[in-house]
Amino acid sequence: MRSYSLALALVSCKPTHVPDVASPGPPVVEESAEESVAGTQPRARTISWSLDGKTCESAGLATDAIVAIYDDGLERRERDTGALTWRRPIRGWLSNDDETAYVATGADLIAVDIDGGAERWRHSAPAGATFQSPVAIDGETLYVADNRLLGAKQMIVGPSWLHALDAETGALRWNVELPTGVIAAAPTFDRERIYVVREFGLSAVSKARQAVEWSTHQATSRTSAVAVADRLLVPAHKLFGVSAADGSEAWNIPGHTLSTVEPQVHEGLAYAVIPAHRRVPNTSRWFVSSLAELEPAAGELRWQQWFEQPVRGTVAVTADRIHAAAWDGKLYELDRRSGEVRWSMDLGLGKGSPTVLTDDEAVYVCGNKRLLRIDLPPPEPRMGSHHGRLAQKG
Repeated sequence: MRSYSLALALVSCKPTHVPDVASPGPPVVEESAEESVAGTQPRARTISWSLDGKTCESAGLATDAIVAIYDDGLERRERDTGALTWRRPIRGWLSNDDETAYVATGADLIAVDIDGGAERWRHSAPAGATFQSPVAIDGETLYVADNRLLGAKQMIVGPSWLHALDAETGALRWNVELPTGVIAAAPTFDRERIYVVREFGLSAVSKARQAVEWSTHQATSRTSAVAVADRLLVPAHKLFGVSAADGSEAWNIPGHTLSTVEPQVHEGLAYAVIPAHRRVPNTSRWFVSSLAELEPAAGELRWQQWFEQPVRGTVAVTADRIHAAAWDGKLYELDRRSGEVRWSMDLGLGKGSPTVLTDDEAVYVCGNKRLLRIDLPPPEPRMGSHHGRLAQKG
């Protein structure tokens, strides 16, 4: 077994209501896009508000609100203005729906009411275990995995457990032991199973039998997988497509280093970051990362857009747009159907892993020492579809 030290997070107390208002950002026109959709002119995007100075670690959207974990706690802010509603001194791994924020702090999983900031319930980790990954929200059930340290010096990673909790009360419904391996990513699920990415492989747990159905042993990037149709897409040193039924490999797309970006799914298609090298045409420079649309059953690439800096953090996908951030500090918008870069904006994000979120009106970025909102124009009207028009870009 391998040795690790697993950091613990902070604790919570009553919410603090602070009359804090975000600074409105000046109108910003994006840079010329590296590539833009043929026949269109770029339109101005405006940073409508920006909060600078504190480290924004992760964030999620709720009805009319954005909740974020900072280096000094959990906050709720109004989406439109960035005005602070409440703050609680809780840090950890965040998941949320429209009503509740769930924060895994290490020692506990805490449910916080998003409207008022009150603690709804607290579920403590079992003795000798910690919760160090976000929960997965499956309607009235939450799934969270723990990590356990063994040995006299508590430095040896032991078997973990997957816990199914009642979302309303935090009560334990059932749990099951998993094979050894650090768990740092949220579980994912479909109608039949819950899937957990471990450092040393994958495990699938039957919802009906509440038992491990299969496990594999392979290196992973400890990043959440995504379930689509009968496939599980697993980012690692390759992007793997495995059978949801038995974990067998159906296909893979090679990369040159570990991918730490969770794939996304929209309308049955998958969107994944593939870290791979390719020379920039007519230069001595190299592309080092790509964002691709693919068909999950066979892993067939429909388009692939290349970047000269690694794409990190989260990728936000909507019907018309994709937003992603790269290590050049820029936020990019891509046309979802073609993969073309519509525009990019230098936000000074640095070499981090920002959270990128979007709705119909705006894109929100939480990363480095910024939380901001960029207003978006309405999507362009389209005359028909051109899915898969481009096999690769750059």
